[in-house]
Amino acid sequence: MTNKYSESYMLEAIHESHRSHCAKIQVGCIGVSENGMVVGRGANRSPSDIVPCTVKLCKAYFDANESCPVVHSEIDMLIGMGRTPRLYAVYITRYPCVKCALALSVAGCEILYYLTPNQKPWDIPSGFSMEMMLAELSKEKSDDQNTDV
Repeated sequence: MTNKYSESYMLEAIHESHRSHCAKIQVGCIGVSENGMVVGRGANRSPSDIVPCTVKLCKAYFDANESCPVVHSEIDMLIGMGRTPRLYAVYITRYPCVKCALALSVAGCEILYYLTPNQKPWDIPSGFSMEMMLAELSKEKSDDQNTDV
C-alpha cells in the first residue's frame, strides 16, 4: 500500500465518529494495515461506569477548563485491535493529541491523516509521516518549556 490518501477510509472514520459518547466533540478513526485492510476502528467513548455525555451532559460540555471523561478514539481503536496485523496508516476526523500520536507511533503507525475543522473528506486532509508528527510534537514541547522560563 502506498501512503496515498483514501477518501473511503476517511468516510469510515466519519461513520465511526457517530458512535462517539461525547456530545461536544465526536471523533472517529480507522486503522489500516499495509495491504489496505481495516484492522481497527474507534470512537471517543466513556468508560463503562460513567454515564456518556450524549445521555447526560458532562461539565466539560459547558466549561472548557473541565476535561471530558472519555477514552480518545485512537486509544479505543488500539484497544480493540489487540494483536492484529501491523498498523500502517490511521485516518482520524480530528487532529490527535500528543499522547494519542505517541501511542499510534508505538503501535507502528507510519502515516496519519486527519481532518481540520470544516474540511470535507473529499478534500485531501493533512497527512504526516509519524516521524514528522513526532518531530513537530517535540518542537512544540521544547517551545512550551522555553516559555516557562
